[in-house]
Amino acid sequence: RILENRTGNKLTIEKLIDTLRGYNFQHIEGSGYIPTYTRNDATDILHEAFGFRTDYQINSEKNMKKIIKNTKTGRY
Repeated sequence: RILENRTGNKLTIEKLIDTLRGYNFQHIEGSGYIPTYTRNDATDILHEAFGFRTDYQINSEKNMKKIIKNTKTGRY
């Protein structure tokens, strides 16, 4: 329910779960991470709500580590 509120109730809990389950990346050693999910309205809403983007062509390893760290510490 926290995520529903954080997204301004634009996404249902079911849509949030489906979208988050689909967030997959391919790791390219030395280059970073390539998103393998399809960008849609739900992914855009989540990116906007939490202030970071993962749908770029390649996300650096440094950037992904920062995102993961911040999600675990509750900074988003």
